[in-house]
Amino acid sequence: MSTPAEVVIGANRKDLEYVITDPDGNPVNVSGGAAYLQGVPTTDGVTKTLNVAGTIVDGANGRFRWAGLGDPDVYVAEAELGEDLDTATWNLRVKFTDAAGKSDFGAQFELAWAKPPDVS
Repeated sequence: MSTPAEVVIGANRKDLEYVITDPDGNPVNVSGGAAYLQGVPTTDGVTKTLNVAGTIVDGANGRFRWAGLGDPDVYVAEAELGEDLDTATWNLRVKFTDAAGKSDFGAQFELAWAKPPDVS
């Protein structure tokens, strides 16, 4: 498996944009729907699970956004990595529910959250 993309805790400029597609790769109209970034850690000793609502940014073209991935109040805080870890990885999927209440999941991917450098 490839190295996961990394987000530094406290860095709030990185957003995640995700497009919901049908089996043929065409965007699904998500107007009136909802999506959640859901996942579990794969790093031993880390227990925080994620279930964060996304924002529709282009409903007709299936596009959702999760803003400020480094925001420790929403995603992962330094304390959740403990004293011994500088970084931890999560297996994630986007769960989408359409306006009719039917749901599906996107492909699994990985993100790593890292503590910022200690320059004190």
